[in-house]
This record gives sequence, C-alpha cells and structure tokens, in this order.
Amino acid sequence: MTPAQRKLWLHFKLYSLALIRFFPIQLFFLHLRRSWLFLGFWILLFGMTGGFFFQRLGIPYLFITPEYLEEVNPLSYFIVGLVLGLFTMAFHITSYIFYSHKFPFLATLSRPLYRFSFNNSIIPLSFFAFYVYQIVKELSLESWEWMWILSNVGGLLAGVITSVSITFSWFFSTLKPKVLEKIGDRLDKTLRLVIVEEKSERKLDFEVHHRVVTYLKNFMAVRWARDTSHYPKSDLLHTLQAHNSNASIFMIIVAAIMVGMGYFADSKVLMIPAAASIVIMMTFYLLIVGALYSRFKSWTAFVLVVATLGLNYISGLPQFEKRHAAFGLDYDTEPARYTIAALEELSSQEQYDADFEATLNVLENWKRRTGEDKPKLVIVNSSGGGLRSSLWSLAVLQELDSTIGAEFWKHCFMVTGSSGGMVGTAYFREIQGDVSKRESFQRMGRDLLNPVGFSLVSNDLFWSMKRFEDAGSQYSYDRGWALEQKLHENTDRVFPDRWRDYAEAEFNADIPWMVLSPTVINEGRRLLISNIGVSYLTRNRNDFRMNHAWEIDGVEFYPFFKNQRGDSLRTMSALRLSATFPYITPLTSMPSEPEMEVIDAGARDNNGFELSFRMVYEFREWIAENTSGIVFVQLLANEPPSEEIAGSPYRTRLDDLVKPIGGVVNSFANLQGYSASELLHLSDEWLEFPVDIVPFQLMSVTDEEIALSWHLTEREKAQIYENSESQRIDIRVGEVKSLLHR
Repeated sequence: MTPAQRKLWLHFKLYSLALIRFFPIQLFFLHLRRSWLFLGFWILLFGMTGGFFFQRLGIPYLFITPEYLEEVNPLSYFIVGLVLGLFTMAFHITSYIFYSHKFPFLATLSRPLYRFSFNNSIIPLSFFAFYVYQIVKELSLESWEWMWILSNVGGLLAGVITSVSITFSWFFSTLKPKVLEKIGDRLDKTLRLVIVEEKSERKLDFEVHHRVVTYLKNFMAVRWARDTSHYPKSDLLHTLQAHNSNASIFMIIVAAIMVGMGYFADSKVLMIPAAASIVIMMTFYLLIVGALYSRFKSWTAFVLVVATLGLNYISGLPQFEKRHAAFGLDYDTEPARYTIAALEELSSQEQYDADFEATLNVLENWKRRTGEDKPKLVIVNSSGGGLRSSLWSLAVLQELDSTIGAEFWKHCFMVTGSSGGMVGTAYFREIQGDVSKRESFQRMGRDLLNPVGFSLVSNDLFWSMKRFEDAGSQYSYDRGWALEQKLHENTDRVFPDRWRDYAEAEFNADIPWMVLSPTVINEGRRLLISNIGVSYLTRNRNDFRMNHAWEIDGVEFYPFFKNQRGDSLRTMSALRLSATFPYITPLTSMPSEPEMEVIDAGARDNNGFELSFRMVYEFREWIAENTSGIVFVQLLANEPPSEEIAGSPYRTRLDDLVKPIGGVVNSFANLQGYSASELLHLSDEWLEFPVDIVPFQLMSVTDEEIALSWHLTEREKAQIYENSESQRIDIRVGEVKSLLHR
C-alpha cells in the first residue's frame, strides 16, 4: 500500500468512525434496538398522517386538514403544531430520562437536555418532513393556491417552534419568578416521586460501544465529544438529573391541560382540532412511560402491562364504572327487567292486535294524503356510513324532491336504515322544500368529529368535569353529548327536543314514518324506536317448536322503558343510538337489568331493508288491496359489491391467524346482501303485488374510497355532491317518477 493509499484509508476509517460514533446516529440506532415503546407512538403518528392506519374512519384527514372553529387555516395548523411540539419535547425528555446515563459526556456540556434534544431529532424531523409532504399533497389535490398552502404549512411549523421554544425556556430559564421558585422548592420532594432520581453511580455507562466521537452543538455545528474519565461520577450523575423536577412539572402541566379541557368542554374557542386532542393524549401517555421507567427501569414494560390490567379491573367496579347514557331517560329509578318473560309480555297477541290495528289506521291516513285510489307505497332504505351517508341520503332526496316534486315525499310511507343515512334522511324530513339543496348540503357536511375527539380526551378517558341537566336528571358530558350538540348546531337546531314529538305527525301521515333500530349487543336484538307500536316486528311467530329466545328478535323501546321516562328520549340521542359507530361514539347503556348496551343499527341491517320488508309482509293483504305496489328507494353510500372474486396470490402464517375473523368482517356487507336476496326469493310465494327496488348507489370517481367518518374533506364532499347530480342518478330519478304513475 502506497503512502497515498494508506493516508486515504486512514481518512476513510476516521470518517467512518466519526459517522458511526456520531451522537444522532448512536441515538437513532439505540431507539431501534431498545425503544419500541417510544417508536410505537411515532409509528402511530406516521400511520395516521400517512393514511396507513384508520383510513376508512377518516382519522388521517383530521391531521391533514385540521379544523378549528369550522375553518381549515393557518390558525388550525398552528394549534396542531403547538401540540406536536409538546409531543416532541415529551419524546426528548423521556428519551433523556431513559438514555442520558449511557452518554456521560453530556454532563460536560452546557444545557445537556438541550444538546441531547438536537441530537435526538432524526425521528421527529423525519416525521415533520413526511407530515408536511402529506399536507402539501392533499391541499394540492383540493386545488388550494400555493401561497395558501405555504401559509398553512408555515402555521404548523410556527406552532412547533413556538411550543418547543417555550418548553426549552422553561427548562433553562434562570429568571423564574420568586413565587415559582418558592413553590418549586416546597414541591421538590413531591416531584421526585413523579420522576425518581438515580442514586447509583454505577448506572453511568462508560462502555466503548456507547462512546460518542462527535455530536451536534446545534443544527449548524458539529463538535468533538469530551472525555469524561477524569470527572467525579457523582458530579456527572447530578448534572444529568438536574432537569428531573422540571420534567415532572412538564408532565403535571400536560395532565392539567387534559383535565382543563374537560372543564371547558362546551367552549367553542377552546375546542381544539381533533388531531391536537389525539396528540395531547399520546403526549401524556409518553410522559407516563418516562416516569415509570425512572422508577422501574427494565421492569417498565411488565409494570405497564400489570398497571393496565389493574386499571381495567378497577374501571369495572361499580364506583368507578363509566356508563354512557341515552339522554332523557331516567337512570335513577328502578331499571326495566330485561328478560324473555318481559319481552313475551310486550309482544303478546293482544298487543300485536292493538299495534296492527293502529298501523292500519296510519296506512289509511297515508292513502288519503296521496289522494289516489291505489297509490304506489314508497319505502326509503338509507344505508349507514357516517357523514358520507348523511350527505348522500340528503343529496339524493333533494334531487328526487326537486325533480318529482312533493309527490315523491307524499307517497313515502316508511323510512328505515342505519347510522349516518338516517341522520341525513331525518334532516331532509325536517327541511323538505324549505332549504335549497346546496345550503342544506353545506350545513349537513360540517365537521362532527372534532368535538367527539376533544371530548374523548378531555372527558371519556378519565372523568367528566362537567354535568348537565335534562328532563330532571343529571348527566355527564361525554363524546355522545358532544356529537349530539354539534349535530344540532350544524343543522340550525331544526329538530324537536324529543323523538316523541313526531308521534302525532307520523300517525296522521303528515310526514313519513321513521323507525330507528339500533342493535342490542347483548344478544343481537333490535331496539325499535318507533312512535307507532311495532310489536309485530319484534317477534317471528310460527307454528314450529323453537326456543322463545330466538323467536323474539326485537325490543320495542317505548313500552319497554315506559317507567324509565322513555317518552323523554331526546331526538338527537335517538339518532345517535342508531349511529353508534364503534369507538368513535360510545356504546350506550340503557336503564335495564341486566344492562342493555346498544350499537349502530348497521350491525344487523345496514340499509333497513329487512326490517321494512317484514312490515310489508305483515300488511301484505292491505297493500295488495289498497295500493298498486311497493317501490323501495335505496340510498346506498357504500361501494357496490365487486364482480371479481377476492383472493390473494399467496397465504402466510399470519394470514392463517387473521383470515378466520378478518374474512367474516370483510364480508359483512355481502352477508347482509345475501340475506336480503334470500328474503326476496322466498317472497315469491306470498307477494301478490308489484315490488320494485330502485338503488341510488354512491360511486367513487377515484381509487380512494370516501372515508367512513364524521369528518370529510372538501374534496370528498364535492365528490358526493357531483355524484348526486350525475346522469346515472338522473336516470334513477326518472325510474322512480315513472313508477309512481304506473
């Protein structure tokens, strides 16, 4: 080897060593090896902002297009940036608690936490670069001007910088007010219980594989690391732990923010974007991990598992159990008996006859309203699917109304369905003919998810700071109440207070009869919320000997909760019960014994066809004699079933574990479709009148499916609106118009 080659080789070794021993690289690989708890938080953030996680729920768009006071602007991005700055600092602080003892050279630097944070920024900077890319891509697709896009990105980065700067100022300020100094001195011993100081000098790591050659002094300067072998170990340890008390205060401040959010849950100004609420929750949990590690070290993961199981057990105890109510009902009186005997009593032959006769009267009223001898009886089936279903149902009904006129709604006798579809249809029923299609679409399309996310963090994860009164009872704020209030506000408060307020108009057939049917998760029965008695829809009577528990497949709400103030059920609560999407809105507990819990109506019958078809069967003789047939108008906001058979080119061992359950979940819509097809096939033996089904199917114009969420982007809302005015929908509207005159 020539001298020149030897020199080149030495330079290569030197720079390679410097790179390998570069502090940011050392920290990055240390996180990869040992920080799976930390990385889990970052992976979650990457997944949510990139659309890898919760895409169908629309969670990514809460980050990409955050709303504050119903606006997406630099201020909304600034707030998200502030909270992301707090999360970044929590990551730095917790990482410092975990790993600072492995790098004693930090104690030789001024402001060791500050220097550590600079060098610990590979993951945060990668995330912010990725996040900004996702924002720019989405806003470009929505045709935003570049100056406005840059303003929003600037707002985000300004929020991050502001939050990080304020936090560093707190940690390193030597000019703190004397009051804070006195409080700090008095609480110092208490704060040490939050983040415990390490007493053993043996924890300092002087091993070769953790030695650092170079580090970042700031983002523009690289420095050589000092040797620490000649420093007293006690001094090094003391210096490294100088910020523990401030770290404890930081954690307490974050906790106080979460609790304070609950107290101001009804303040619009303080209702931050849902993405910010999610990040605050993650920040708090990340700090808890750091505090636990300071005490339990390598036992931290085990302690977290045990603590989670313990808290879960405690949360189920009567004094700590958190229940979500249907507002208006009385939870203080004796609960309703939820037994087969009680259900049999409510669905007796006597009750069946009374309800059957009452519904015949409603049918006669409906027929008189049409003014025809044998009118077509229209039934609307509105499928679930969050805000996309609400907008689709509303837009199609507005299209039918504007083209056919009041004649269409006059012929509509019954409305069934689930989730957002019933919300949109209920809104149309209120405003029919009074509000333009564009204006009503804009109202219905306003965000509903921000207050839900805010309430989840501020109230539902811990305890509710505020209560309110309704119908003589006290209830806690929760995300169910937040959704109801926001929906009521978005629709300009056109709905009456109580669902029972519709009883007279529905009985007189002044408006179509609407039946809500949330699913009881205890055993899968329907909870039928109807102002007209429907005991004939709660029981499958037959002459075969079968288990009575299977024969009774529904619970009629008003008779069942008669003594629990069922008549006071709020309209918004009734709609929410039918639209209880898992996790986003809470499972609602009903005042019964054993306790009944209900979930989205779509869990059993997503578009309500099965329920409405049972009504047709029960009144088939009257329909055959008094109408010219049935027209089912189906408002379907889900993608139509593909004609291609699903499959994968290979199957892994993980697939073997996931597919038995995942396959059923993925086939959920098809299973309901098969059931509806089977009902129609079997109906050939008793149908003595024409039945027509006119589907109005929402079709995606891009490869991306519109989110199943209570928050949609402007691009998604525009896609729904344009679909409703397409030639394909005009053809379907023409079919309905011709059927009404056939």
